[in-house]
Amino acid sequence: MRWSLSTKIFLGFAIVIFAFGSVALYGIYRMHDLRRNIQLVRRGVVPLTADLAAVLRDLKVYEEELSRTSQRDLVRLRSYFPNFKPFVGIERAGKRIATIERRFKLEAREKAFLSKLNRRLVDLQSATGLRTSLETSTNGVIKNVLFEAPEALTNVDLYDALARAFVAQLHAERFGRARVLAEELANIIRSVRNDVASVRRNATAFMAEVNRNGESSEAQTQLVISVAAGIALVCALGIMLWVGYTIRPLRRLREGARRVAVGDFTAVDVDTTDEIGQLADEFNRMAVSLAERDRKLETQAQDLLRAERLATIGKMSSQITHEIRNPLHSMGLNTELLEEELEQLSCEDKEGFAEAGQLLGAVRSEIDRLTAVTDQYLRFARLPKPELADADLNGLVRELLDFTKEELSTHDVRLISELDEAVPPLSLDANQIRQSLLNLVRNSMEAMTEGGDLRVTTRMNGGSAVLEVADTGPGIEPETLPRIFDPFFSTKDTGTGLGLPLVQQIIHEHGGTITCDSTLGQGTTFRIELPA
Repeated sequence: MRWSLSTKIFLGFAIVIFAFGSVALYGIYRMHDLRRNIQLVRRGVVPLTADLAAVLRDLKVYEEELSRTSQRDLVRLRSYFPNFKPFVGIERAGKRIATIERRFKLEAREKAFLSKLNRRLVDLQSATGLRTSLETSTNGVIKNVLFEAPEALTNVDLYDALARAFVAQLHAERFGRARVLAEELANIIRSVRNDVASVRRNATAFMAEVNRNGESSEAQTQLVISVAAGIALVCALGIMLWVGYTIRPLRRLREGARRVAVGDFTAVDVDTTDEIGQLADEFNRMAVSLAERDRKLETQAQDLLRAERLATIGKMSSQITHEIRNPLHSMGLNTELLEEELEQLSCEDKEGFAEAGQLLGAVRSEIDRLTAVTDQYLRFARLPKPELADADLNGLVRELLDFTKEELSTHDVRLISELDEAVPPLSLDANQIRQSLLNLVRNSMEAMTEGGDLRVTTRMNGGSAVLEVADTGPGIEPETLPRIFDPFFSTKDTGTGLGLPLVQQIIHEHGGTITCDSTLGQGTTFRIELPA
């Protein structure tokens, strides 16, 4: 059976995943045991030893207080002796051991050790040895207490009976009897403290043993995981080398793709018969198709460019014809009138000559306007390539604003300039950029028929210099805004529709961009970005 390349790679990586998965599962299993040991110590044994240490501290305080037998000390002890509860802490420690046995999964040896500790704590409370030892006493006070509390058999009950008798003697101010009882209570607490100290030492030893077992388990786990990980790593390295050898023809395919990206459609030579070989065959067929498509696209692009040029020429011819027809008709009429006037001037007639001069002025005005229109058409159609040279954009803007200052003032336009000195010298055609800026400034001025603010700013934006011309005019209609850069489109009655397209063409020739943002009732902002 012949396996495909994808099947081989899948099986190889499946082996690697199985090897590392086995190592990971074993590590998880061992880490679970380590985690159990850590939690046993942290949440079980350590709190237990802390409880026992607290019991020992309390018992030591109780013993020291009961050992002071002066009358003043006994009087002072009367107020807080009821707070002495030596067996409460022992009972709490026993509950802690029961909680450890219930919460943690213990080994048999650990469970037996904790049960032994618990029995010792229970014996401290329920044993009857303390009453047996006191019954041999010849002291009348002790005998009287034992007589009055025949039911107090356990150590806890007997301690409570002695404590009640001690408090009663203090309240009766029989300090001699109280001293006897205090000494006996101190002896009891001392004995209990010794037993609790022994239990605490055993708990500490148990914690040390758990730690040793955990360290031994950790060392064994590290060894096994290191060996298993080494084997898995060798397997992974071998499979990676095999995969690298198998897919090495992909490098040739990558180089072929790079050549195709730059227009070289040379076929890729791959001699394998697996999926990579099939991919190379498909790639070569794709390269042939792309070469054919490029040839078709080039032909279509030339045809499209030719059609656009013809359409532009047609639109320009139509516009020029429209603009020239009416003025020529007017010029013809005025010329005829002028001829009639001249024929009638057989003598000197100053008034007639004046009217003839007005007619000639009208002709001259129309001729000038036609000249301006045709000049603008020609500039758009035959815009020369920019002659780039280092120029100071801020200086160019200042010169133009100084030139237009008076004209703006007569239209009640307030000029605001904010020029960033961080703008470096730019490579541009100063005349063409000045022409573009002048066009934008005059457009803004004409838009603000009732005056307003014209703000011209320069600044840096990353690797580009930004020039903004913002006015507070009426703004541009949203449906009109996308067409403002179309040739021959104008919102002004006397406009030719070539000003903004000319500006756009100049900026594009400089490798920059021009955009327009406008809000009705707030104004319009033209933003030019030039490469710095």
